[in-house]
Amino acid sequence: MARSLQRWKLARETVYLIAATIAFFALYFLFLGHQNRRAAAFLQNQRTEHPNEYLNEVRKLDGFMAYMAEFARQNHLDTPKLNAPIFIIGSWTLRDHPERIPVGSKPDCINPVIFEYGHFKVPQRNLDLAVLFSIEGNKLVIHPEAGTAFPVTLVAYAASIDHLELKVPGSTHVSYAYRCVE
Repeated sequence: MARSLQRWKLARETVYLIAATIAFFALYFLFLGHQNRRAAAFLQNQRTEHPNEYLNEVRKLDGFMAYMAEFARQNHLDTPKLNAPIFIIGSWTLRDHPERIPVGSKPDCINPVIFEYGHFKVPQRNLDLAVLFSIEGNKLVIHPEAGTAFPVTLVAYAASIDHLELKVPGSTHVSYAYRCVE
């Protein structure tokens, strides 16, 4: 009799332990759902009220490619525009082969390609094209006033651009561009 009472006590304790575990996980998942809804509401508010801060959050949380897609959506860059995306404006040094540039450093602008408002320039080739810019996937598409559009692939790791890959008009090979110091 003492044995069956002891078994009953162990079985009852096991049932309580299982019930407590189920209750804990149920409450935990309810809490996670609540936190996810709060985060989604916060990001939606950021998207409408503070679009630049929202883009920075997307960049930090989801990486550069997600940022670029959201940037394109917010700025209607599915159609060509004069404004170059802010993350591409400036000088980029052209290289024939990919290089490993240390984080935080920028090479000299020996052979630059320049992205500006309505312009794509390669000074060493006396090339200054009036252009429009659009974004398709992970590519920036450059639409010259005269000539065929050409893509610039943005290669990014985590939250920042590592380099660009493009064929400069008039060239037959792919060049690699790294942001540089003028």
